[in-house]
Amino acid sequence: MSEMSARTQGNDINYTPGSALVAGQVVPRESMIGVAPSPIEAILLVALHIRGVADGVACLGTDVVGIGDQLYWDDTNNRLTLTATDNTYAGAAASASPNGTETVDLIINAPTKTKITS
Repeated sequence: MSEMSARTQGNDINYTPGSALVAGQVVPRESMIGVAPSPIEAILLVALHIRGVADGVACLGTDVVGIGDQLYWDDTNNRLTLTATDNTYAGAAASASPNGTETVDLIINAPTKTKITS
């Protein structure tokens, strides 16, 4: 008897939002994030993206982000940050973001134990 049967490739998770979502909206889910692939009406079962690369995501401009750094979603300010406290793990940086830069590319929910090097 099989112990497990994969139902998807693992790129999406089911989610029923309590309110409408806009395309690209980040949804913190326990210890990871999901991203709305398109506008979503409230109380409809949909799939949120939990894998992939997002380009030009807002980040805290004073953070100095290196490729592979772990990033967290600050849901209060709607941006990524290096600060884990009170934020949700979002993934790893796919690009560098020096001080004063307010965007970074993100590998959504990249494994937390893997430091990505270029």
